[in-house]
Amino acid sequence: MINKFKSLPIKYKLSLIIMLISISSLITASGFFLTFQVNTVRNQMVASMTTLAKVVGDNSKGALLFNVKEDAEEILSGLRNEPSVIAACIYTVDGQVFASFFRDEEGIHVLPSHSHKEFSGFEANHLTIIQAITHKANALGSVFLQSDLNQIRFILKRNIVIAISIILLTSIFAFLLSHFLQKGLTGPILNLVRITSEISQTQNYDIRVKEWSQDEIGRLYDGFNHMLEQIQTRENERNVAESK
Repeated sequence: MINKFKSLPIKYKLSLIIMLISISSLITASGFFLTFQVNTVRNQMVASMTTLAKVVGDNSKGALLFNVKEDAEEILSGLRNEPSVIAACIYTVDGQVFASFFRDEEGIHVLPSHSHKEFSGFEANHLTIIQAITHKANALGSVFLQSDLNQIRFILKRNIVIAISIILLTSIFAFLLSHFLQKGLTGPILNLVRITSEISQTQNYDIRVKEWSQDEIGRLYDGFNHMLEQIQTRENERNVAESK
């Protein structure tokens, strides 16, 4: 790979370097952006689901106090309007299931063992929230909510598509821009290569390169012309010596 790169013309090397820098920068920036987006959505989901669990818990206090399971089940059934919620459960203070809800009618979701400790976090492919239900500082039970991660997946896929589109478009733009801008650098170098080849073939040391700029390339041109002058002087001296 390195040998192939060394054998490329300088204009292709410059274009390749510019594109590699541009693409690498974009990929790095996109990675940070996607990570930030996912973390932001995760935090928003935790906050939203925690609030929802508190609302469900507050609404379920009466059902727990008076042991009315039908009311608790009706409260949980309202979670069907929350498409991300796939399972919910209300526990009594002694850890018994008081009411439950499964979006999947087959009830494939396994309820966790009861815990009085509040919890919020991501587990496998779900977000799990456990909130305590209290009334006048007395524990009544707890509420369990489980949410899928479809929202995160959707945002991640959408942003990946956007990032890839931006990288492709920017790569094309960088290639076109480098193609035009590199001429200012490769032009004088290629001109020097052309003149060097011409001198080598014709042995005409009267040829001079015109001053291109005042930068390093300009000084290279001056040094090249000075070298040609010295070679021409020596050739003239040798010709004079041979003619005597």
